[in-house]
Amino acid sequence: MVFMFRDHTNIQKLSVPWEGAASGDSVVVNVNRWILFAIKQDVQEITIRIGESHVAAYEIPHRLLNCKSLRKLEIYMYGNGRYTDIILPKSMNLTQLKVLILEGLSFSNVELRKRLISSCPVLEILTAIDCDLQTDNHRESDVLNEQRILVLSGRKQENDGNGTCYDS
Repeated sequence: MVFMFRDHTNIQKLSVPWEGAASGDSVVVNVNRWILFAIKQDVQEITIRIGESHVAAYEIPHRLLNCKSLRKLEIYMYGNGRYTDIILPKSMNLTQLKVLILEGLSFSNVELRKRLISSCPVLEILTAIDCDLQTDNHRESDVLNEQRILVLSGRKQENDGNGTCYDS
């Protein structure tokens, strides 16, 4: 509550390192509340790091993926021995996002994952570490255009010579 009653100046960076075995629902409710407040304050960078989470799926707030001021977004979910499924909103518009870093996530909806990437017209760096990225058998370069993208995972990678790595 102290965070939410601060003055109304802009927030440069919000970092949420939530460690420990807390209830999944309470974690998500609090993290989303802080994110929405930071968005109202024109936040430029958000880092969400949830460890030992028992959340099977995390629905990213619509406002987060439509934040006009956001330049860097990092989401790390780990410690539960499996991927956390990410639920994306149908509309996304991250016009200023340059860096997107994801870890421990599963994207089961291929079309929404593609829409996420295409909603970031100035994206320079995409890093996906130990993520489950479902594909529709098309090369990701069809979606990523000529942006500088790096995709990593916990599996063996092949580089296509353009700075993009693929699972082999």
